[in-house]
Amino acid sequence: MLCIFILIIAPVQAEYFERRGQEFGNITDIVIPNNTTECEIHRTDIEVIPANYFKDFPRLEILRLWFNEINEIQPFAFYQIPSIRRLYLVANKLEILRKNMFAGLWNLTSLRIASNLITTIESYTFSNLTSLRDVYLPHNKLKMINMEIFEPKIYELTWYKLQVRFYGNPVLCNRCLCWMMSSEDWLALPEPENIICSEPKQLAGRSWNSLCEAELGCLTIGKYMKYTKTIKFIFAISDIAEWPTPFLTYLGS
Repeated sequence: MLCIFILIIAPVQAEYFERRGQEFGNITDIVIPNNTTECEIHRTDIEVIPANYFKDFPRLEILRLWFNEINEIQPFAFYQIPSIRRLYLVANKLEILRKNMFAGLWNLTSLRIASNLITTIESYTFSNLTSLRDVYLPHNKLKMINMEIFEPKIYELTWYKLQVRFYGNPVLCNRCLCWMMSSEDWLALPEPENIICSEPKQLAGRSWNSLCEAELGCLTIGKYMKYTKTIKFIFAISDIAEWPTPFLTYLGS
């Protein structure tokens, strides 16, 4: 007699956990179940997320740490929870995003850090987030975003565009943002009409989608020669004094 055994495995039930209230001043005061898949901690007085705090939550996929007083996230705070797909840090008091702050979040697809006090994002902060699809940075104090915060990841983005929401910041519109205009193959800036220049004076109040490369000073050798077809350049040190002023300005002279 042939016996056939069928093993039925019940799906693992998602576990939601929430804590709120000013009685929590330290995240270590909150006991989170190990089987939590979605965690929400909000409207507390928590200021610091310590390194490796979430290492005991291997099933955690969605983490919302919003509307708190968080001003520091220690390096490798999320390092041992690669299962996280969405991370919300909205409405806290972060001022600087540092390298290794998000280390280990290889499966993270959405990072939302709107409505903080961010003035600086260090180089390579997002470089190891290999699954990242969108970054929300609206309503901070950022004057610019450097391309280096994504490198070397940018060379891997070939079949989709990284969505970076940048509106609601006091943007300094100059040649430091030229890379955004030349990265359309892998970068998208949703709602460009809401990205408003605060500086320099001649561009203040202009929206990103109304600007052209020339206004930012995005002049390259190739483009300069295209627009001045009758001029030939001899690239030698002895001739640098005769180079056109706009070109020298672009080089940082």
